[in-house]
Amino acid sequence: MFSIGDFARHGRVSVRMLRHYDAIGLLRPDRVDAVTGYRYYEGGQLARLNRIVALKDLGFTPSNTPRTPPAGSPNSRTHPHLTAAVRPRG
Repeated sequence: MFSIGDFARHGRVSVRMLRHYDAIGLLRPDRVDAVTGYRYYEGGQLARLNRIVALKDLGFTPSNTPRTPPAGSPNSRTHPHLTAAVRPRG
């Protein structure tokens, strides 16, 4: 379990960006402490963050970045929007 600061460093994004992704529902923390409000992320969420950053680099904005299903859900491996986004043109 990583604090928001540690997770931000590993993902090479700002804490502010992680808070924004949480606010818009793009990447929710795994756990939020009920007393302090501190956000905590699991190591597995780093792959999801990397996908978001990669899509951002391809020109997607947070508002049009496909929402990926939670890890372990039936569609977590191949999300149709992500597949369409990287499908070769031809």
